[in-house]
Amino acid sequence: MNLIRTFIANFAHPNGVLGRVVAWRLDISNRQANQWTLSLLNLQPSDQVLEVGFGSGRTLKIAASKTPLGFVSGVDSSPTMLEIARKRNAQSIMSGHMDLKLGEMESLDYPDDHFDKVFAVEVINYIADPLKGFMELHRVLRPGGRVALFFEAKDKFTQIQELIKGIYRPYDAPEVVAMLREAGFSSSWFEEKDFVARRLHYTGYVALGEKEPISSMRPSNSAQGAKYAFHVRGYLPSDWCDWFEGFVIHHLENGDTILSGDVPDQAALHGVLVKIRDLNLTLISVRQE
Repeated sequence: MNLIRTFIANFAHPNGVLGRVVAWRLDISNRQANQWTLSLLNLQPSDQVLEVGFGSGRTLKIAASKTPLGFVSGVDSSPTMLEIARKRNAQSIMSGHMDLKLGEMESLDYPDDHFDKVFAVEVINYIADPLKGFMELHRVLRPGGRVALFFEAKDKFTQIQELIKGIYRPYDAPEVVAMLREAGFSSSWFEEKDFVARRLHYTGYVALGEKEPISSMRPSNSAQGAKYAFHVRGYLPSDWCDWFEGFVIHHLENGDTILSGDVPDQAALHGVLVKIRDLNLTLISVRQE
């Protein structure tokens, strides 16, 4: 039993030769789950994407192919998986389209509002504090961003409770959705799908959460033609006014910048927000004046 528990524990933190066996096993068993999870993210060409627990990096490679104008990042707690994934994605890393590093869901080394999409497959069952991890996912997502978390149905593990105790924690789908809501995702739900792997039938879930968009992104008709102020983190040179179509730039004492100007309609507002995103600026707030 100890040998079996050691093998199960290696799925949480794959290491060494056994970790490479785990990587090969996960490539086979999770292939359908990875494809389904990515499809639910609705990736766009310019999306900034993060995978937590990337394993061998196979799904990251697919995500990179779907986001040619964006950027793909990944964190994993295993040095063995990092080595394998970097080799598999060497071309994307060399071209500046991807970055991979060691990390944990509960403590992500990224700024606030940084990603459009975040996903993790077969990860949440292994982390000690999933709520803390979900709060981190909420923090690094941009307003309107989406998270997708795949996990297997709880009833699959009823016969092996003693083997997985202290290593793997099964969840019911409503339980994960409730944690997403507690973490700040005002919109959260789950999708369900049946799978067959090595003649074993099981049910998989993807819990989805969306970070609430900035309310000013949906102005009413009466607000059309209003003046808006966009508070962004950091110093923007004054000559960037032309890039923002004549907006006035104000520099704050703390080093941040306020962009203010007339926004004729919702399409123009969306255009400004897209420019801020494409420049990789951190948007702190939008205020209608």
